[in-house]
Amino acid sequence: MALPFVSGVMNLVRIVGIALYVAGEKLPPFGRRLSLAAGVTLILSGTIVLARAF
Repeated sequence: MALPFVSGVMNLVRIVGIALYVAGEKLPPFGRRLSLAAGVTLILSGTIVLARAF
């Protein structure tokens, strides 16, 4: 419940995006692949942010 608050309580687009991600993660055929893709994406974006800081 903290994620919608942190991402913007009144931003409907972000909350819908989070809800779609959670719903997709719960679907049996897509859950594992979606989690893996999201994890790789977050790791790559974090690496890019760190690289740009230096």
